[in-house]
Amino acid sequence: MFNKYEIRITEPFPNTWPASILVESMGIVKCLNIKNWQESYLLVKVNQPFKFNQDDNVEYLIISSRYEEFSMDDIQNKQCTIGIARFFSESNIRVDSQVKLEDIDYFAVGEIKPCR
Repeated sequence: MFNKYEIRITEPFPNTWPASILVESMGIVKCLNIKNWQESYLLVKVNQPFKFNQDDNVEYLIISSRYEEFSMDDIQNKQCTIGIARFFSESNIRVDSQVKLEDIDYFAVGEIKPCR
C-alpha cells in the first residue's frame, strides 16, 4: 500500500485550485450514514495547502471512489476516479472519529494515483 498520492482535479473546470495536488495518507475514516456517499474515505493531508476561497485554507481532504466498482483498496493502490471533499476550517479532524456531513464540503471530482 502507498501513502503518497497525486490528485488531479478534473471537475469542476475551470477552477482556481492547483491542477495537481500532492497528498499523504493519514488513514481511513468512516462517514455517518450520508445518502449517496461511501461508507469509508481516505483522509489525506495536503503537502502544500491551498486556498479554497479567500478565507479557507485546505489542509485536509477526504476522498472516496466516484464509482461503486472501485474499492478503498483500489484508491490506495492504483489510478482511479474519486470524489473529493474538503473539511471546513473549524472541523475536528481525527482518523479515529466518524465524519459528519456538516464537517465537509464535497467540491470536486478527480483522479488519484499513487506516488513512489
